[in-house]
Parts: sequence; C-alpha cells; structure tokens
Amino acid sequence: MLIDVCFVFSFLVTVREWKEKYDTVDNVEEDTLTFTLRNTWIFRPDLSVLTGEEIVTLPHPLMMGALLMVQRDREAMLPLVTKGINILFNPLESAFLKVRIMDVLFDGIYIDCSSPDFAAKALCSGLDSEGAVSPHNDTHYKFSFFGMRNHTEAGRWVVYRGVKNTRDLGRVISYNDETEMDVWDGDECNQYIGTDSTIFPPFLTKQDRLWAWSPEVCRSLGAHYVKKSKYAGLPMSYFELDFGDPKTTGSPVSAAKRLQFSMELGPIHNHELFGQLPHVILPMFWAEEGASLNKTWTNQLKYQLFLGLKFNATVKWLTIIIGTVGAIGSAYMHFRKDVKTTNVTPVAETSPPASSPSSGEQTVINVPLGKNLPSVIDGLDKPPKLMAAEIQRERY
Repeated sequence: MLIDVCFVFSFLVTVREWKEKYDTVDNVEEDTLTFTLRNTWIFRPDLSVLTGEEIVTLPHPLMMGALLMVQRDREAMLPLVTKGINILFNPLESAFLKVRIMDVLFDGIYIDCSSPDFAAKALCSGLDSEGAVSPHNDTHYKFSFFGMRNHTEAGRWVVYRGVKNTRDLGRVISYNDETEMDVWDGDECNQYIGTDSTIFPPFLTKQDRLWAWSPEVCRSLGAHYVKKSKYAGLPMSYFELDFGDPKTTGSPVSAAKRLQFSMELGPIHNHELFGQLPHVILPMFWAEEGASLNKTWTNQLKYQLFLGLKFNATVKWLTIIIGTVGAIGSAYMHFRKDVKTTNVTPVAETSPPASSPSSGEQTVINVPLGKNLPSVIDGLDKPPKLMAAEIQRERY
C-alpha cells in the first residue's frame, strides 16, 4: 500500500514520502496481517520555498550526542571519546556546524575514519553499531537525519485485520517480533496502543479516542474528538491531539503529525570547546508529516457512500411528509362527505288587507305554510251548497 505524505521542514524544504507495505502475510485463523514497512523520501523542489543549497548553522548533532551520552552513561571513557572526536573532525574549531541543508537532512556529512589511531577506530565502530551513521566506503561514513533511513525498512509489523472484530482493525500486535517496548518504566507504559497511523477502526463515537503507536517517539498517541467537520465536501469528525501545546492534528482523511526536534546541550568536563556550553534544550528543526486523500479517493466516498445516504434520508423524510399530509387530507375529505347541507328558499312576507271586514262577511286570511295558498279555497266565497236532504224537501 502506498500513501502519499508531504513532509515539510522548518527550512521550508518539502519532500514527498511514500509508505509501502510489502511481503504481506494473511493469517485467517488469528485474523492478523504481517507486513514490512518501507519509507522513501523524494525531494520536491517545485513545492519547496528554498532550494536545499542554503547554509545553516546548528549545534553539531553527532559530536554533542556522543559526548553527552558517554558523559552520562560511561564517564570513564570520556577522554578516549574526546580524543577520537578531535581526530575525526580535525580541525575542531567550534561546537556549532555550518552545513548545507540537504547535507544534514539527506545527503549526509562525511566522516573520515581512515585514521589508524585506536580512539578514532573505536569511536567510528561505536557510531556504526548504534546506527548513527551509514557506511559510504571502506574509510568514510556519512551522517544525516533522514538519509540513512531513506528507502529502508521501517520494521516488521503484525496488526489485526478487523474481520472478526471491526474495532480491532489495524491495531498493532507486535513490532520487530516484540509484543511490547522496553523503553519506559512499568509494563503499562510499554504496551502498544492503537494502529500504525495508516488506518483506523470504523464506528468511532465522540467518546472514543483515535490511538496510534509511533516507533519514532516510542509511545502511543491518542487524539480526542473536537467537532464535526468537512473535507472535500464529505462530513467528517475532527480529532485533535495536544499536550498543552497548540492543537496540531486533524481527521484521518487529512492527518498531520508535527514534531519539534531539539538537542540537549551541556558542558563537557575538561573539554576546551564544549566545557563552557550552557545546559539547555536547543531546538534544531520543526517538521510536519501529513497525509491527505486526493479526489480519486474522496470522490469514491462521496458518490458511492455519502450521496447515497443523503438520497435515502431525503426519500425517507419526503415519504413521511407526503404520507402525513395525505392522511390529514383524507380525514378532512371523509369528514366533509358525511356533512349534508339543506338549502331553504326564502318566502315572501304577506300582510292582511287594510279595510276592516263588515259584519256578516267572512274573510279568508292566507297563512304562509311554506308556500303561498290561493285566496279561494274550495269555493268558500260562493253560497254554501245544500245537502241532499234539504234539496229533497224543497222539491216536494
């Protein structure tokens, strides 16, 4: 697996780092993946502010490191080491070094170990065994901060695949066949916690921390959740890591690791140049190592995952809203259907005649009963009809 990483130094020199995992072995039963990690740095002048040819002045990292370590751990050997340094770096005029930027970072500073003197031979052998220098030829070595690690193996890793338990995805089991460190006091501090920082388990909550183990600093680093964020239009969670300093890390899709490299300075007993140095921690350089997913990968997440989730959420809420409105409309129409309306036609109002009726006359009064009745009902205004018996008596 290749990861494009941008490594920026305080000298404003940019290199590109490729992390390659090769010689991989899958263990299905134990759900583990074993691989070898290799780092390769490539200088990018097109992304750099400086050319790398500039000259800088800094404390001599090789001499100061060797002298302080010997004075702390094996002070009896200090005269021998001091003699060897005077031979290797003859003429030794200062505790500080003027050097080209790319030499101290990658190309290397030449160290002449051709002297037959025992002190020089012992010092060169010790530096080589500690991995502080890399051989250039039979008589010369080279020292740089990152050159001897360029395009070299960065250890043999064993991590969980996360098939059986997704929360174990990428968690470090062992490094160079060691299941724990031997750097710190106490077993708890020497445990590997987290992943190798190239992958993290899914389904993390706000209460979870983003843990990664770094062999460069020999410890695990845990980032905590800060806020919701976005990267390339994708919704993300933003995690940060700090030790009381300004917050310097980001989300897994765009992560950054920023380091301050400092050197311990102190007086070296009975040494002409280093005897008057103050005891301080002197900053050497500041480096930022970051990785960000490009559009090739973010577009896959965006179009295959997040847009689908947004579409499903939109359809879900539209279905709920339309269903609710439809139910309310159906209930209203059903209620209106059961209610009947009766239209009543208005009736014209009538009044009695103005002249009062004379005695012996009968007056018919029209009474409104929903409709106008005729003023003459069944001949009431004619003479009364005679019954059949009365007619018979008159005839005879």
